Formats: sequence, structure tokens, C-alpha cells
Amino acid sequence: GVWHQHVNTGREPLWLIWIYGPHGELPTT
Repeated sequence: GVWHQHVNTGREPLWLIWIYGPHGELPTT
């Protein structure tokens, strides 16, 4: 995917950040 910094701007849900970010584990809080 395209490199995407993990910055929560309040616009993208966590799943979007995960998809555009490194493909690893699902974001768990």
C-alpha cells in the first residue's frame, strides 16, 4: 500500500489507518 503516517486527524477511522499503514496486526486498543 501507500505509506501513511499513523496520525489520528479525526478524519480516518482506525481501519483506514491500518489499511494505508504497514500491513500487520489489526489495531487493538
